[in-house]
Amino acid sequence: MCTRIFNSLNQAEPMTGRNFDWHYPLNTFLYSQPKGIKRVGGDINVGNSECIIWQAQYASTCTYLGSDNLGLAAIDGINEKGLAVNGLEDLLAHFPNIFSKQELLSDFPLLLSKSIEEDRLEFIAEHDIPNQSKLLSSLRWVQFVLDNFDSVKSAAQYFRDNEQNLFIYSGDVPDGHEKKTKTKLHLTLSDPSGNSAIIEIRGKGFSVNESANYNVATVTPRYEVQQLLMQYWLEKWEKPAGVAGLHVYDVPGGTATHQRFARANYYYKFSNASADKQGVLSQTRALMATCATPIGLNLKQDNSQETIPSANTLWCSVSEHNSNRYHLINTETLTHQWLDLEFNEAVCQRVLLIKTDPNISEPLALKPGALNQHLTACPAPFSAV
Repeated sequence: MCTRIFNSLNQAEPMTGRNFDWHYPLNTFLYSQPKGIKRVGGDINVGNSECIIWQAQYASTCTYLGSDNLGLAAIDGINEKGLAVNGLEDLLAHFPNIFSKQELLSDFPLLLSKSIEEDRLEFIAEHDIPNQSKLLSSLRWVQFVLDNFDSVKSAAQYFRDNEQNLFIYSGDVPDGHEKKTKTKLHLTLSDPSGNSAIIEIRGKGFSVNESANYNVATVTPRYEVQQLLMQYWLEKWEKPAGVAGLHVYDVPGGTATHQRFARANYYYKFSNASADKQGVLSQTRALMATCATPIGLNLKQDNSQETIPSANTLWCSVSEHNSNRYHLINTETLTHQWLDLEFNEAVCQRVLLIKTDPNISEPLALKPGALNQHLTACPAPFSAV
């Protein structure tokens, strides 16, 4: 249940914060990768369709989940042009298992509108892969965008123009569990110009919402529905209650995605721009904290039911668009670490930040501070043979 806030209040120092929420810890690496790497979009071919192949046009820093043995998933990062890309879970995205039909749970919150039902029907429908379209795994989608685009505008236009030419299929979360979980995502993009976009998969193609005003994004429902639901809160905030001479605003405090969407918008709407880079960094981190889900939260009402644990905020990232510095704050250890993108590096490098697999022999970076000196050379993920 992730949350992203693009803090562009100070237009000279835009930064993007992102909370990563998941049900259990995952191995987490931070990669620094040069441009020029040739990659492939997946490891399958279906009918007349084959996986897309591309060569990275830009260097990037990217957080990966998984391991060499379990497989890797690119989930969050920034490239040398300052384009930040965040992969957020999207329960209603149409990511069909191309070998079998996927079903979706039927109980939806009462507040969700008719669009949710339409998305559900699209999700359980079996869509044919467009003839001759290229395939791209959801696990590689973030890296594909970091490699190929220099701005929100160019990326957004690409996905508008290529509904029939590119087909995203769902890869498995690289967690090592016997029961496989499909990776369903939408992307949020932001760049130094202040532009922002949310790219979702709905039905047979991409839904692209692009605007400098789209600072907040969470998970489901689709972005247009989130905006409709926000109208209720915006109207309430126009007429706050008065208590002892103070304005008192109603703000949702729950963990549901539409509640976090409203809460993030509330804190962002009533925030002043910070004057300098350090102030923006601190402000962005503080804004993300308002939408974090505490470790140990258990929303099960009946402990006899076998359900997956509640999703907790495992880490928060902050991308500095102008300086290409990428921060990661570990919720469990309270460690704040960062990586400066090196444009002149010729080899792929990485550092291990969170370890859950005892078979990984690489050292774990435990100390706070800069990570560049802890990077070690490694094979580039998703390399084309």
